[in-house]
Amino acid sequence: MSTKSLVDHRLDKILSALEVVIPDVQDLKSRVGTLEMNMVCESRKRLNLKKRAESHVTKILGGKDSDAYKNDYRGTIRHLWMDYWQAFGVTTYHDTPAVLYDKAIEFIDEWRPQSIRGLEDTKSA
Repeated sequence: MSTKSLVDHRLDKILSALEVVIPDVQDLKSRVGTLEMNMVCESRKRLNLKKRAESHVTKILGGKDSDAYKNDYRGTIRHLWMDYWQAFGVTTYHDTPAVLYDKAIEFIDEWRPQSIRGLEDTKSA
């Protein structure tokens, strides 16, 4: 057998093996992706989401001693979570997919109440 035909034979074997393996790899990638989207954040990260949201709303309202905090905290935190649930397609922050944790933190950090968003839109116009 010549060197060229030996190389061609080996390449054919490799290609045949790849044809068998590639669908399995694609299936595994799909299954891992599904697992990642269904795996929720661990409890420590869920607690961090909650504390981050509470801290952010407290800051927006001017701190725990402000009248805005005393009068509007519950409604404001409720609106944050309603926007969060809609943005992430979950019914509670406990169901946040682990792969979306960083985006969830970013969402909370950038969130503004509708009333403030309306004022910001007016100022920028």
